[in-house]
Amino acid sequence: MRIGRRHVVSAEMSRHMGVDDVTRRLVDFADTLKSYDVDIYDIVAMKTLLLLSPGSVFCHTVAP
Repeated sequence: MRIGRRHVVSAEMSRHMGVDDVTRRLVDFADTLKSYDVDIYDIVAMKTLLLLSPGSVFCHTVAP
């Protein structure tokens, strides 16, 4: 997975760092976006929505 313009994280590196689950989920999400034919403007809008509503999109609270 490419991070920025210069850094690449391999599957082995992500396993070693303990982020292999996150890496796999990001790759799956990117593949889904490609299949939906999402353009750059859609991605910018999605990033904006996620940044404006942190905690309400991917946070799940578990009742005690």
